[in-house]
Parts: sequence; structure tokens; C-alpha cells
Amino acid sequence: MGDSVDNNIRHSIFLSLVFAHEVLSFSIIKQNPNDLLIVTLLSSSLILLILLHYSTNKQLKKLYYVLPFVQVLLVIAVDYMAKSSDFQIIIVIAVASIVNDYPLKFSKVFFWIPLVIYQGTATIKILEASNYITSDDLIGYIIQNSITYLLVIFTFYSAKKHLILNTYLQFLMSDLKDKTQKLEEVIILKERNRIAREIHDALGHTLTGAIIQLEAAKNLIMLIKKKTVESIEKTQNITRSGFADVRRAVKALRPIMIEDNTLKDALELLFERTIKDFDYIINHNIELPSNISDDVKVCVYRILQELITNSMRHGDANILQLSVEYQNNVISINTKDNGKGCKKISEGYGLSGIRERVEILNGQVHFSSKENNGFASAIHIPLKKNN
Repeated sequence: MGDSVDNNIRHSIFLSLVFAHEVLSFSIIKQNPNDLLIVTLLSSSLILLILLHYSTNKQLKKLYYVLPFVQVLLVIAVDYMAKSSDFQIIIVIAVASIVNDYPLKFSKVFFWIPLVIYQGTATIKILEASNYITSDDLIGYIIQNSITYLLVIFTFYSAKKHLILNTYLQFLMSDLKDKTQKLEEVIILKERNRIAREIHDALGHTLTGAIIQLEAAKNLIMLIKKKTVESIEKTQNITRSGFADVRRAVKALRPIMIEDNTLKDALELLFERTIKDFDYIINHNIELPSNISDDVKVCVYRILQELITNSMRHGDANILQLSVEYQNNVISINTKDNGKGCKKISEGYGLSGIRERVEILNGQVHFSSKENNGFASAIHIPLKKNN
């Protein structure tokens, strides 16, 4: 952040100073007609005013800290040469523009030098203009000019300092918000992993034991009663089905495939398993970088998992066209199935869950469908710079 001020505010102040500079310039030229030197000095002052605002330290290089003094000397010369003594404020405008466009450290030291030069030339001018002036009048004149100068410049300096602090506070608040969100996401992922392990270690072990016991019982009574065997086999099937449900629940909390693979590989495994288990065709194209953060990997994996499930369960589809691409730091997901479609999309738990996941990552979601013409989705997820 340093000494930088919000560009929009700084530019607005600059435009106001240019306007005031031009108003005073026209008034000076009007009271000093046919004085080409004054016109030249004022024009040069305006050019420098604009140059100092729109140029940078790198562009001006060594002249960057010299031109402000040239700018001040130009307007002090104009004030000295002008017939009237009512135009000292143009010097204050020039110094204020430097305070507005330069770092605070430079401004803090800078505006004392123009004050000394300004008071020196003003004193010489008043002595030349008056045959007799008392020391008290001269001191009063210097004090009055100094107070006016210091009040205006101090106001600009203080305003700029407060703007910098305000901008810096906004930056800190934004940074704190991002870090808080990341911390919450880490806590949620850790809690999901803990629950997944509990389910896997407790219920998984219990159900496995039940299957083994039923297998043993079946072997013992194989020669006794055929119907009993059939009943036990049904129990085994039900238990295996329950075990499969537990595994699906575990994977819903923590997709194990993602932990040991890139997102692209994890998706390939998901599609391969879906095609094999459900006789469901997935024509896919995946182009993804390998260094994607875990939260985005989980989000993309869950989205595609839900879109496939939704396509089979609600759309009665058996073919899905799917692409996952990465371009300009954005992951784009596009799907289109051959299901029955619908006239109006009603976002249930699955689709609303997709939308919530994407919005957490500041992404965008669009669903579309027509009756007898399938269901389509377009999802865009921006990646953070460190992904």
C-alpha cells in the first residue's frame, strides 16, 4: 500500500486543482495583458501539473523529484511579476498538487522549501511596491501568508494521510475476510474427514463382521434346510447393500480418489466406474492443470458426481456429453445428456447443492432444459492466483 491513494479520489482532486489553476491563470492574464512571459510561465506550469499527475517515477527517473521545485518556481515567478498581489493562492495550488501526486514522505519535506522561497519573493515584492512599510506590517504580512499557506497544505496532507489509512484498512479487512473463509473451509474439510473415518472404522468394521458371520452360518446349515440358506443369503445381500451405502456416504464426505490423484485422474476413475456399474455412456474431454487446490478439486468432483446422478435418476438418460476445461484461470464445466428433460427446472437438493458449492468459490451456474431434449449445464469456477 505505502503512500498510494485511491486513484479515483486522487484524480478528482487533481481535476479540481487544474480547474482552480486555470481560473486564476485567466484572471492573472486579464490583469496583465500582452505579457507573453507570464502567459508562457502559466502554460508551462499547467503542462507540468498534468505531467506530474500522469507520469510515474520510472518514466521521469531523475527528474521525478526535481520537477516539483520547477513547478513551484514557475508560479512564484508569475506571482512576483504580476501587477496585483492577490494571486499568491496559485502557489498554494501548485504545492497542493505535489502533495496530491507524490509520496507523503516527500511532501512532508517538500512544502517547507516552497514556503521559504514564496515568503522571500513576496517580501521583496512588497518592499519594492511600497516606499515606506513598517516592520510590524511586514511581519504581519508574512505571518498572514504563512498561516494561509500552511492551513491549506496541512489540510491536503491530512486528507491524503487519512485516505491512505482508510484504503489500507479496507485492504486489511478484505485480507482478513479471505483468510477467515479459508480457515472455515479447512475446518469443514477436516471435520468431514473425521466423520468419514468414524463411519468407515466403526460401521464398516461392524458390517464386515456381520457378512463374515452370515457366511459361516450358511456353511454350517448348508445341509439342513435349503430355505434357511436362502434367507441367510438374502440377509447377506441386504448387509452388503448396506455396506455399499456406507461406502457411498463415506465418499460423499471425503472422496478418497482425490487425495491420491490429480483432479483429472480422479474424474477419469469416476467416469470409468460409472460406465462399468450403470451401463451409462460418458463422452468426455478433460483439460485441467495438476496444481488445483483441494477445495476446488472436491467442488468439481462433487458437481460432476451429482450431475451424473441427476441425469440418471431424474432424466432417465444413458448418454452424457461432458467437457471440463481450464482457460484464463477459470475452470469451465459443460454437460448435456439425452434424457427426457423438462419444461421448467425445479432445483432440488442436488442442483441447489451444486449452486451453493460454486457460489462459495465465486463461480457462476446456469442450468437449461427442454422437454424431450435433455438437460444441460454450464458452470464457471474462477481459480485463485495461488491455485
